[in-house]
Amino acid sequence: MPETLRTKWSQIINRAEYRRIFHNFLSLSTLGALNVLLPLITLPYLVRVLGPEKYGIISFAYALMVYFLMVSNYGFQLSATQLISVSRNDREKTSEIFISVITIRLLLTLAGLLVLIFLATFIRPFCDDPLVYYYSFGIVLGQCLIPTWYFQGIEKMHFVTIINSVPRLIFTVLTFVFIRGPGDYIYVNLLISIGALIGGIASLVLTVSRFGILAKLPSWSSIRFYLRYGWHVFISTISISLYRESNTFLLGLFTNYTVVGYYSAAEKILKAIQSVLTPVTESLFPYFSFRFKEEADTRQNINFLNKISKYYGAALAGISILLLLLTPFIVKLFLGKEYLASILDLRIMSFVIFFGGLNYLFGIIGLINLGRSNYFTRAVLVSGLLSLTITISLAPFLFDRAAALAMLVSEIVLLAQILFVLNKIRNKPVQSAA
Repeated sequence: MPETLRTKWSQIINRAEYRRIFHNFLSLSTLGALNVLLPLITLPYLVRVLGPEKYGIISFAYALMVYFLMVSNYGFQLSATQLISVSRNDREKTSEIFISVITIRLLLTLAGLLVLIFLATFIRPFCDDPLVYYYSFGIVLGQCLIPTWYFQGIEKMHFVTIINSVPRLIFTVLTFVFIRGPGDYIYVNLLISIGALIGGIASLVLTVSRFGILAKLPSWSSIRFYLRYGWHVFISTISISLYRESNTFLLGLFTNYTVVGYYSAAEKILKAIQSVLTPVTESLFPYFSFRFKEEADTRQNINFLNKISKYYGAALAGISILLLLLTPFIVKLFLGKEYLASILDLRIMSFVIFFGGLNYLFGIIGLINLGRSNYFTRAVLVSGLLSLTITISLAPFLFDRAAALAMLVSEIVLLAQILFVLNKIRNKPVQSAA
């Protein structure tokens, strides 16, 4: 290795900020590996034991829980992470943020439970099989108690790895113990709920005891402030769900559970692959929050993002192309011959990895940290509404392929909007002082 290159590399690895990012990346990579490996263990088993129809039912129920999760999360995985990151050295402030956010999430979860009771009592198809939905709601409550956003804010990602691994490991073990045939489908989401509740309670105890959170009831003014502060991010995440999380739910409403099973099985594989990339972006988010706060030159910050995107985009493109080519083999290996219809779904969605990864980099890490969350909210809302339109219009004719197509088109449209806004911001003339 040339001396100049060795010296430069030594300077990089010895800088505290880069060591911290690398440590966080390593911790989240471990979690990402578990996110991939554990589904690769349980997914082939579940889809074969339950069959497309029963697997479609539990996927539909889980899709409903995703809506409740989004409401209870309220975008705090970004807005609260940002607040914790910039206040990490102020114990009293971080305690206030922690207690307020947990309180808000519990109140929103309670509201979600009341809505679920109404649906499972009066509205079809939810009242046809109410226990599936009640058993699934523990997922929402458990996730509500896990303060992933707090650990991301203080850049202690190894805690995120621990508290998110426990529920997945519990579910994996219990699946092989209790799920033996199609009739056991009703218990699948219950097992996920048990793992989530154990992980949620344990992580809450860990956070309070380990980091000395000051126990103090939040004021209504604090609750109102954090609700207002997270509003744009909340709307953004709700809008994102219109094309990332709603497809399974919409297919259940407009087609049948077998179609849901084909699509959701393909989507599970896609998300398992995307979870490998999550450590990269989640490690960078708090770093960029702090960097953009310190660096006032917006144009320089955008140029830095563009520089990173060249390497990250190339990696994303390579993964997408590889998935496109290997889809038939992957589906036959992990899903089986009953799910051959999932091959086309996964091929259509293969480039969601490329466009979705760049959307997170430029949109969430970029626009939100640059203080332009309102632009991102509008862009995501347009893409979400487009996805809804495509899925609802085409599902009766194209079935599961409609949902796959809607996801891909929406990601492309979202990226085009984000890049247009960033380019406009970067090229905006700098006003000189009078």
